[in-house]
This record gives sequence, C-alpha cells and structure tokens, in this order.
Amino acid sequence: MLLFVFFAGCEYLPFNGNPVLARVNLRVLRLSEVDDVLGVGASRAEKEQYVGNWINREIWYRHAKKHVRSNQTIRGHLREYRRELIIKEYCDQYIRQHIMITENDVLKYYSDHQNEFIISVDAVFVEMYTSNNKNAATDVLNTLKKAQRPALPPAVELVKKGEYVGPLDKLLFAKNTSAFIGPVLVREKYYVVSVIGRYPENSLVRVEHVRGEIIQRLQIEAYLNASQQTQKELKEYFNVKIFEIPD
Repeated sequence: MLLFVFFAGCEYLPFNGNPVLARVNLRVLRLSEVDDVLGVGASRAEKEQYVGNWINREIWYRHAKKHVRSNQTIRGHLREYRRELIIKEYCDQYIRQHIMITENDVLKYYSDHQNEFIISVDAVFVEMYTSNNKNAATDVLNTLKKAQRPALPPAVELVKKGEYVGPLDKLLFAKNTSAFIGPVLVREKYYVVSVIGRYPENSLVRVEHVRGEIIQRLQIEAYLNASQQTQKELKEYFNVKIFEIPD
C-alpha cells in the first residue's frame, strides 16, 4: 500500500512538529529529512518533486529486490561504494576541516591576480533575501529601509548582468533603480535585494566583494595540495611498488 500526503491544505500525519509527508508500506518520509537535503528554504514545488522521487525510488526498490538477489557484482559495487565513502569522510575530517585561510592570504591572492577580477559586463554586489511568504519579505524590505538588519540571513554575491531571471535582472540594472528592490515573486519565492555596490563593465571589483570567491579558490588549491602530499606520503608508508604491465 502506498500513501502520499502533503502540506498545508492537505492532511498529514503529525509527529511532534515533524510531520510524515509520504509513506510506502511501513517506511515513512518526514519533513525534517526533506529539509536536511533541500534546506528549509526550499519551495513547495521543490519539496513535492523530492517526495515524488523518494516514492518512486522506494517502490522500484521494493519491487526489484523481490526479483534480484545479491550477487558478486552487486557485492563488489557495495564494497567499492563503502571504500569511497570512508575515503571521503577521512578527507573531510582530517584534510578539509584543517585548512585555514587568513585575510593576508586573501589580500595576497587579490594583489597577485587583479586581472582576474576585472568585470567584463555591468555587475552589482548585493544582499539577496528570499522567503516563501510575501508578508515576511515585506518585513525584510521595511527593516532594510530603516537601516537595520533583518532576522532573515541573506545570500551575499556579485551578480553580472544577465545572470538572474528576467524580472530581477531588469530591476537590478535599470537606470536610477532603488538601493532596495522587492518583494519580487519568481517561481513561488519572494525576493528582496539590497544593492551594496555597482560596477560598470571593465572595472576592477573591490577585494571585499570577491572575498568569498577568493577564499573558495584558496581552499580548493590548499585541499588539492594537501591531498596530493598525503597521497605521496601514504605511498611511501605502505611501500607501494608498481610493476610493468605486460603487453
């Protein structure tokens, strides 16, 4: 038996504020599991799609396991998948989490690579607030106009002309546009934008507006260097020998 139940306006199975969104036989999918994967800010449509995919996967698995028995190939894939998970967990815990990027690192990278931060098109540096509720989005806009910080955390990013969907892009790059834009409804979400800075084409973006991008680049570079060094040390530790491959 398959039961698919959903959100506001529909019946659902409550459980201490963590309702069941779908059930296949005795296995259930709760709202918290969807939020863990998609994030609490995901739209209703995104959650509906996830629930539908979860149901399809469950029913196919339950049907398939009645006809397919574990064999050497499947067990081999499971062993390899387990090995990959363990390697990933080690790299996350003992390499990635120990990478430290300082402000001096950021400033040096910016100084050495300034040509990479010359913007080729008009761009804006913004704080982007999103909400599924129009009233909440309006509260954010009013709070910003009072020069106060909204409770809702923003996404901070450099946006090039043409990167956003039509309605937002048009408002962001219109002449004499306001420093605050919104709420704008796009695909079931309301957007409020605070414009922090503007850049005409062929201008150099300030370091504070590309700080996040630089940190990401430095983290990737540091991770690759650290993992390659660790791999080199492990080859020596485990006494690796490579023999000629016969023709």
